[in-house]
Amino acid sequence: MGGKYTTFKSKTSILIAINSFLEIFHQSGHFVFFFITLSGINFIPVSLAIKMQGHSVVCANIVNIMFFTMSVERVIAVSFPIL
Repeated sequence: MGGKYTTFKSKTSILIAINSFLEIFHQSGHFVFFFITLSGINFIPVSLAIKMQGHSVVCANIVNIMFFTMSVERVIAVSFPIL
């Protein structure tokens, strides 16, 4: 017995999978802070910071936009089930 979203037949489940994948990249940015803290470096150049954190910031923004659009879509689907 499985749930409704156990396979990738639903567009919502595909979006949730993409969202989770991007969230992994976003969370990988925290390892940069951990490494810098352990190495004892107080300041790093801006160009290096952008290279090391760019993917994390981009993925975090994409995840926020995807959460917002999915939540609006779910509210519309619940509010107007006939459409």
